[in-house]
Amino acid sequence: MARFRFLHVADLHLDTPFEGLGSLPGGPGGDGWAERLRDASLGALDEIARIARAEDVAFVLFAGDLYDGPERGLRAALRLRRVLGELAREGIPSFLVLGNHDPVEDPAAILPEPIEGVTLFPAGRAGTAPAVRDGATLALVHGASHGRPRETRNLAARFPRAGAVPLPEGAPPPPDPAGGRPLEIGLLHANLAGTEGHDPYAPCSRDDLLAAGYGYWALGHVHQRQVVVEGGTWIVYPGNTQGRSFKPSERGAKGGMLVEVEDGRVAHAEFRPLDRVRFEEVDLEVSAGTGPDRLLDRLAAAGGELVDAAEGRGVIARARVRVAEVGAPLLAPGRAEDLLAELRETAPEDLAWADLRLVPAADPRELAGRRDLAGELATLLAELQADPEEAARFAREVAGKMPRLGPVRRVLGEAFPEPGAAELAEAGAAVLARLVGGDAADEDGAADGAEDSP
Repeated sequence: MARFRFLHVADLHLDTPFEGLGSLPGGPGGDGWAERLRDASLGALDEIARIARAEDVAFVLFAGDLYDGPERGLRAALRLRRVLGELAREGIPSFLVLGNHDPVEDPAAILPEPIEGVTLFPAGRAGTAPAVRDGATLALVHGASHGRPRETRNLAARFPRAGAVPLPEGAPPPPDPAGGRPLEIGLLHANLAGTEGHDPYAPCSRDDLLAAGYGYWALGHVHQRQVVVEGGTWIVYPGNTQGRSFKPSERGAKGGMLVEVEDGRVAHAEFRPLDRVRFEEVDLEVSAGTGPDRLLDRLAAAGGELVDAAEGRGVIARARVRVAEVGAPLLAPGRAEDLLAELRETAPEDLAWADLRLVPAADPRELAGRRDLAGELATLLAELQADPEEAARFAREVAGKMPRLGPVRRVLGEAFPEPGAAELAEAGAAVLARLVGGDAADEDGAADGAEDSP
């Protein structure tokens, strides 16, 4: 009975920049965390190699977006080449396709010189390569790279059907020749129909993938880990290897999929963490009478749980605290800044608090009837809450005017450089709390307005 494992990873975004996190504590000017973040994506690459060795995998699949753009750093290219070469020399071949973030205009920039044991698939069409180990072809890998920065063609439709491509010349037979063909795998960076929040590059449907008849589709592009289909055919997004922000798809543990194959069929796929720094969110609701000491205790306890779960990895957290009453003392101006400073002062070494937001838990519609600025803002928030499409359009419009919106930008903080509908709704709620408390025209707000004047 032939049994082996392979590792499926995607969206490494090597040497990716982490914007909006320059104020994190940890060394002069936040240099400690800045360095940790700068090395995080490369550390995830090293972890890929470690897991591959520890689990004795037969091969590794890289499903695109190896880099974060054509302007990738030299150290990222050198590290990738070194890791792939080391794995190949240890008998662990790698198979790569390019995604929309890779320098697709110049595929040679990925591997300036070929590495024996490393296969980079062609652009715009599917190529086929055998995964060989111990004198047997364990799998046939079919892969296609993006051929342009905005690949709009359905590349999945260009893959051959299972059984249509003979074993490449010189490839040894499968472990059990009488049992038929080896496992066939599709390797592609693509946006599956129905997946929101990602650009529709190399769009395809489940039917396109299932029609190929492969045992496993190793996909990349979607940063949220998901097993789309399992059974006769597995369709899997492993997510990215290193989180990059507080977006829902970037939070939590990040890594790859360790896939177990028995008798030419996928039996099991298990997530393995690869990340070096995690982005997490703490969401609490407190009563109006909650004091600052009690709130700090709850936040510190939540932060400690995140650090324990990260098992030695760094954790960057933000907190959203919903206060049960609009006029509660916790919502007074300056409270969030003071509490955040204390959190940072007492945080363990592996935890950095990026932001703390205190917002009223009350529904904005409860204030919508007032005939003042607070009432008008509450009415607007209630309307946006009832119409997600209009809320998204409004968020895009406001985001484009952020330099003129000092008070809102201050509420959002540096960790939210590109606010979406949810972020602006919370910022609006926080501003509403200040209006109701009579603190809208505090000195900080005035200073922000002056600072952002053209």
